Amino acid sequence: MEGTVKWFNKNKNFGFITPSDGSKDVFVHSSEVKGGDITENDKVTFEIKQGDKGPQAANVSKIGAAAEKPKAAEAKIEAKAEKPEVKVEKKKAPKKKE
Repeated sequence: MEGTVKWFNKNKNFGFITPSDGSKDVFVHSSEVKGGDITENDKVTFEIKQGDKGPQAANVSKIGAAAEKPKAAEAKIEAKAEKPEVKVEKKKAPKKKE
């Protein structure tokens, strides 16, 4: 199932997701979030399981989260490639005539 993070409090480790099918908001605990943090308005995929107090989101993943990581890695690689290579040549001092 897909949805949008309505809000998420990192200090309290929970929040709510609004499912895209229009059903009621679903509780989400940080222990069910895979692959990093979620924040308000993030698009996510998730499953619904029965928690102690009702339905709750499980196996929550940000949509496109895997695609974002390689871009960051590529940017680092490109930044390294753009740095000019500096070669230092040591010149021998001319010999003194005696």
